[in-house]
Amino acid sequence: MSELTVFQNSSAELSSVITNPATQTLFNFLILALTVIIARQQNSTNRYKIKMDLYEKRFRVYHMTRDILHSTLSSADINHDQFRALDDCIAESKFIFKPDIHKHLHYLRTKLQTIHDKRVVDDPKYKTKILSEDEEFILTEIRNLPVIFSEYLSLQKF
Repeated sequence: MSELTVFQNSSAELSSVITNPATQTLFNFLILALTVIIARQQNSTNRYKIKMDLYEKRFRVYHMTRDILHSTLSSADINHDQFRALDDCIAESKFIFKPDIHKHLHYLRTKLQTIHDKRVVDDPKYKTKILSEDEEFILTEIRNLPVIFSEYLSLQKF
């Protein structure tokens, strides 16, 4: 038998199998199953990406808050760019945290503004460093910051 004849016979058999309604139904179910599997994988990937984006935003707010507290402790002053960055974090916190974090950041912003205002005033006590009560407040905030944000910065919850 020539190769052409074998090919024609194989082609005819394949054509009869493909046109068989039972085979078409099986192929349709196979395609449907593959489509469902791919859709679930894409859904899972998209949900993971959304969670990671949220984590990154939350971590940025945490990191900025921590940096500003350390900066205030070391230099007893906060520049306007830091206040602007903290204000941006506070505004964003309304959407990415529960109200408790948003309120705490507002409280922290008010307290840091008070410390800053004391420093700006020509007061000899503030010429070299912040007052011990303000320093204690900042140290307490630095120590408590990981605890306050712990609910939101745990990757295990994802």
